[in-house]
Amino acid sequence: MQGENVMTEQERKDYWLDLMGQQAQSGLSIIAFCERREISRHRFYYWRKRLGRSNPSKGFIQLIPAEHQERGIRIYPGNPLYIEVESGFDYATLQSVVKALSD
Repeated sequence: MQGENVMTEQERKDYWLDLMGQQAQSGLSIIAFCERREISRHRFYYWRKRLGRSNPSKGFIQLIPAEHQERGIRIYPGNPLYIEVESGFDYATLQSVVKALSD
């Protein structure tokens, strides 16, 4: 990142937190996201670890509708892991899977 040396520590943290959020919302793997944005993936992993974002399965998880299905969802508890749920799924099974991933 150009100009990172002139940023304050808080500005750097905010920058990387924003990038991590963009990556999570993109549906891309970290590697693909970093390649598209021309960001060092090693630096991305460094900041993710530094900012404590290496285990996003704790707390809330983001639900994103799958693009290739008319109905259903794709759940990203953490890259590269995702769970696809089609319409008519068994709620108890999904609840058990999410609980197991958050333990």
